[in-house]
Amino acid sequence: MKLSHATALSLLAATAFAASSEHTIMMSENTLMKRSEASELIALLDELKALGTQKRDAFEDDVSYEIYMEKRESAIGNFITALLNSGIIGDVFHTLTTDQALKSEIYSLIKVAIQGALVHGPSLIKAIWNAGLIQEIFNKFINDAELRSAFLGVIKSVISTAINLLTGGSKSTPTTSAPAASGAYKREIEAFATPAPVKREVDEVFKREILDGEDEYLDKRDLVSIISYVVTTIKDSGIVQSLFKKVIENPTQTVNFLTSALKTGLVVVEDIYGWAKSSGVLDSALNFLKANGSSYISAIFSFVGKLLGSGSVTPQEISSAATTGITYGTVTASSTATSYPNDISAIFSAAAGTTTTTSFTTATTLVKRRVFA
Repeated sequence: MKLSHATALSLLAATAFAASSEHTIMMSENTLMKRSEASELIALLDELKALGTQKRDAFEDDVSYEIYMEKRESAIGNFITALLNSGIIGDVFHTLTTDQALKSEIYSLIKVAIQGALVHGPSLIKAIWNAGLIQEIFNKFINDAELRSAFLGVIKSVISTAINLLTGGSKSTPTTSAPAASGAYKREIEAFATPAPVKREVDEVFKREILDGEDEYLDKRDLVSIISYVVTTIKDSGIVQSLFKKVIENPTQTVNFLTSALKTGLVVVEDIYGWAKSSGVLDSALNFLKANGSSYISAIFSFVGKLLGSGSVTPQEISSAATTGITYGTVTASSTATSYPNDISAIFSAAAGTTTTTSFTTATTLVKRRVFA
């Protein structure tokens, strides 16, 4: 039976109040996606869902099982590549990191990636900056007995560079103010779990309506539908780990994902600092700050002003700090990271506490607030 758009929404309204909330979509006002992009993504999602998740005992022999696994891995790879290149990836990241059912798994994946030195210092600093939390890691540096002198050396280097630019008559590079910790997510639309039969009917209506028409940008309602559909498929297909592995292969996507995790509070700066210190990644973080101080000069100067004002640091400490060979204690990235396998898959497989998402018996469908108006 095919449902009209109005009938589908009525079904959603009738089941919404009896269902429990599964996840919340908080979409950026700047999110854009064309119908052609949505069409490609939905086709890849349908291919992935059709393959399902089969165990070895469902096949007659190893060859058949290996062929199936190759098809599934290819489908997963194609879907993730298309998703990472889509206009909704930031909103998908945000939704995943706020999903109650996935929090533990994603937290473990981030922890393992940083402890295994798969995420590097520059990515950590950029993500913390984007989340509006740069002052927090500055505080961690200055209050860490092993890192205090190294961080003072970074401060000295940045101040010296700024003075040279001013006295030498060079033009300084414009700096960007730190973004607010609240982020750009402003619109919240609730999603509820509904019985699978209703979900299937609504899915078909949803896909037909989105894919009909010219190649224009989707409206906000359809964008929310796409994001919810993608997140639900990721959960039901158990590919959260596969998505994360693909993300950390790309520095830009790594920064974006960690930024979402920090903004939503899934991880905090204290977590990241501890994990990064254990793997020696903080060395590269400090060297990155030293080499790119002009990008963070306003935040550094503000922090130094507070330190001097409170007496926590003296001008003499800064002027006498070393600016070369930034390391701390006896822990380095190379010595600590060797306890982890070099292969990304092996690192995640060896990680304690990392689990694979199981299939859900209920599916997520959207309930727009205007349905109840």
